[in-house]
Amino acid sequence: MLIEARRISKSYRSDSAAVIALQPTSLQIESGEFVAILGPSGSGKSTLMNIIGLLDRPSSGQFLLDGRDCAHLTDDQAARMRNQLIGFVFQAYHLLPRQTVLSNVELPLLYSGVTRAERKLRATRALSAVKLGHRIEHLPSQLSGGEQQRAAIARAIVTKPAIILADEPTGALDSATGWEILQLLIALNRIGRTIVMVTHDVNIARQASRIVSIRDGNIISDEPVVTTKPEAVDRAEPCDEAA
Repeated sequence: MLIEARRISKSYRSDSAAVIALQPTSLQIESGEFVAILGPSGSGKSTLMNIIGLLDRPSSGQFLLDGRDCAHLTDDQAARMRNQLIGFVFQAYHLLPRQTVLSNVELPLLYSGVTRAERKLRATRALSAVKLGHRIEHLPSQLSGGEQQRAAIARAIVTKPAIILADEPTGALDSATGWEILQLLIALNRIGRTIVMVTHDVNIARQASRIVSIRDGNIISDEPVVTTKPEAVDRAEPCDEAA
């Protein structure tokens, strides 16, 4: 099992009171799945995503990633595991504004100690895979919103991670551009990437193969998407070996 949560919970202290962000929750995600975590603001979906991405730790329960119990990882160990296994795509892109698109995409490889020549080669391939090969020397401010999200996806896939965590990846985009980003995620899933996507939009969630609905810190349903999506599959852009 690639991702396994065993009755994990998360609570925070707020002044003198405890705030429960996530009730005891169990979840399993197998390699190659495309799972949407669906819920309104404040439902606990981002808390769950942060635990899956090793950005936060559960207050109780057990979380395993690729079979490894993550309870006692040091911060450095967690960072290395994130870099090896996970690529992140955020609603706000999180591109460095004074760095070129190429430099932004190279960044995860820099942390991995990859040589300069190899970083440039792999980042260029990743950008070509998301149809941004012609924009590698541009700054993020010179790109459209959709292009910035494509650059963020290139950064997420440049290390060839097993998992892509996408937090509201279409939230800042118009519907047409958001659809294009969804097709790219579908294409990545079709070549073997495990996609976990957080969204509040049920129409976006239905593009996944499975929907985990969460409300008030509780998973209230976990169901496969039974309707086929031929349009999404047909329009999904191919991703080359760089992805």
